[in-house]
Amino acid sequence: MRKAILHLFFFIFSAMITVVHGYGIDEVWAMYYMTQADDSELDREIGVYEAISSPIPEDDISLAILYIHKYLRTGKTVYSDKAHKRFKILKDSHLPDYLVIAYMGMSSSFQAKKKTIFGADDLKAMAASFRSIPEHIENWFIRFLRGTSCYEVGKKLPDIWIMGEIKKEALDMGKADLAYVLSCHDKANILSFTLSGYDRKRKPVPESVRKTIEEILEK
Repeated sequence: MRKAILHLFFFIFSAMITVVHGYGIDEVWAMYYMTQADDSELDREIGVYEAISSPIPEDDISLAILYIHKYLRTGKTVYSDKAHKRFKILKDSHLPDYLVIAYMGMSSSFQAKKKTIFGADDLKAMAASFRSIPEHIENWFIRFLRGTSCYEVGKKLPDIWIMGEIKKEALDMGKADLAYVLSCHDKANILSFTLSGYDRKRKPVPESVRKTIEEILEK
């Protein structure tokens, strides 16, 4: 009964903070946890999802995304592994939206990077996920997720055999995506992100996103 109440509370809480579509998440929901100054909100949200005894697919997808952001903050592969495990189970039986597909591609790229030699299977999975997203999709957050992953993987791949093909494709896609995000920043930007104050129609790019892109390109 207690867990059922917890699940109900979470459902109501989620409806208050996010526009629900597809798998119950959108880029604003994900952006919130990406831009927090510390891990407290992220850890609390992970705890809420982990406490659900009988999760529905939407819960598993959301938890996988939260794990990815926890991995990006800490670098601890236990979180990227948890995310990858959930995506691997769900991807064959559910058709996610482009935002979720972008996170699936990121998950595959993390798995590839932790191996001594880049895993070809994980790289192919990453490439397949990112290719399935329209090349010129007009969503800067999805382009940011895809662009950062592609560019960082492309920079580290050796220019040999099939790796060379994936390297070129990843770098080309990454550069194009990051350039698009910077152009969106030039048109509409904000110094800091707040959930209540974010303009969902204009979708301005937070300054922290611009700084992240510049740091990646300078490496």
